[in-house]
Amino acid sequence: IDSKDPKYYYLYAYDIGGADKKFHEQVVIDSKNPEYNYLYARYVKGSDKRSHEQVVIDSKDPKYNYDYAENIEGADVKAHGQAIIDSKDIYYTYLYAFNIEGSDKRAHGQAIVDSKDPYYNYMYGNDIEGADVKAHGQVIIDSKALKLNYKYAHNVEGSDVRAHGQVILDSKDPKYNYMYAHDIKGADIKAHGQAIIDSKDLKYNYKYAHDIKGADKKAHERVIFDSNDVFWIDIFKENIGTDNKIEGITKKILSLKP
Repeated sequence: IDSKDPKYYYLYAYDIGGADKKFHEQVVIDSKNPEYNYLYARYVKGSDKRSHEQVVIDSKDPKYNYDYAENIEGADVKAHGQAIIDSKDIYYTYLYAFNIEGSDKRAHGQAIVDSKDPYYNYMYGNDIEGADVKAHGQVIIDSKALKLNYKYAHNVEGSDVRAHGQVILDSKDPKYNYMYAHDIKGADIKAHGQAIIDSKDLKYNYKYAHDIKGADKKAHERVIFDSNDVFWIDIFKENIGTDNKIEGITKKILSLKP
């Protein structure tokens, strides 16, 4: 009793028959400890759930506000959600909107947008029904993260395909320009193709010409043949075919090499 340790007040009330539960409960409430107030409310029969709940809400501890709303019948879902938003913990802000029925998804979504974290903005836009797709997408666009811009355009209905595509174009990364054109409906085929042409990457010039409907095959062919790389020239000729004029010039160049 003299220790005032909320853990043992909770355990005594929970385990010991005939314990003065109200006395022990008041010590736990007065401790302001969110963990043991949550545990007392959840596991001790006849507990004053409202008093314990208020301690948890006032603590703004994201874990125990989430746990209280998830596990305690009659919990004040809006109040616990606001405590988590105020904590600025984006993991629990996302998790609360994802799992807790009655959560304020717009408020949680705005907190995620304000965090400017591209990963959780992707998760929220992709997973939460009613999310502000454009706002979460803009955070990802501003981040310039290639993988997340690609994934958002690929997976999230209503995303701004051209704006995410522009991030990919600006990067000049041949892999993501190829993937974007290959996988994203509405991608600018000519622009992504030009980025790959400008990169002079032989593998992706070949793949683009081979795989992408509407690709400028002649331009990709020129990159391959101008490289004088016999391996890629042969693959291109075998699987795509060649412009005879380009091939004739290339043969002449190769014949003049020592």
